[in-house]
Amino acid sequence: MKKAHLVSLAAGALLAVHAFALDKTLVQAEANHWETKEGGGWGDYPAALAIDGEVSGKSSWRGEMQPGVEGALDQPPTITFTFPEPVTLDGVTIIFLKHFERQYTIDILGAASDTAEWKMLEKGAKNPGEGENETVFDFKPTKLKKLQIVGHGNSDQKFGDWTNIIEIYFNEPA
Repeated sequence: MKKAHLVSLAAGALLAVHAFALDKTLVQAEANHWETKEGGGWGDYPAALAIDGEVSGKSSWRGEMQPGVEGALDQPPTITFTFPEPVTLDGVTIIFLKHFERQYTIDILGAASDTAEWKMLEKGAKNPGEGENETVFDFKPTKLKKLQIVGHGNSDQKFGDWTNIIEIYFNEPA
């Protein structure tokens, strides 16, 4: 299982990890699914909210498992980040919605270019599901043009098909 460690959010402390150096407004965020009011949800929660710098549940990406069509496999919620130029990352720091109550399971994939095949960086990574902290998911330093998070739901019985990311930070090697 993937090791993850926590970073305290004590009294407005800054992140204790190396964050992506470029302005996150230059990063494109796309998702295959997100909650919308029009679709019967509580609000509109597109992919861009996961990198907007606001750490609140009102500003989050919320994706739900979608049933497969005519015998096809279910489609997990997927969020893809495209960087303006390749960058070397060695992890991501994620704040999940209700991260102190729910354990989320995700896969982390990367691609070296816009046309490269996806490479699994971490499979079945989980946050601890307790404590009021961010979770850092480390992986081997990798040069990436794209990063993808595939959600496999969470431990809440009522909302178990959802993957909800409040904010994601891109970690560079020290």
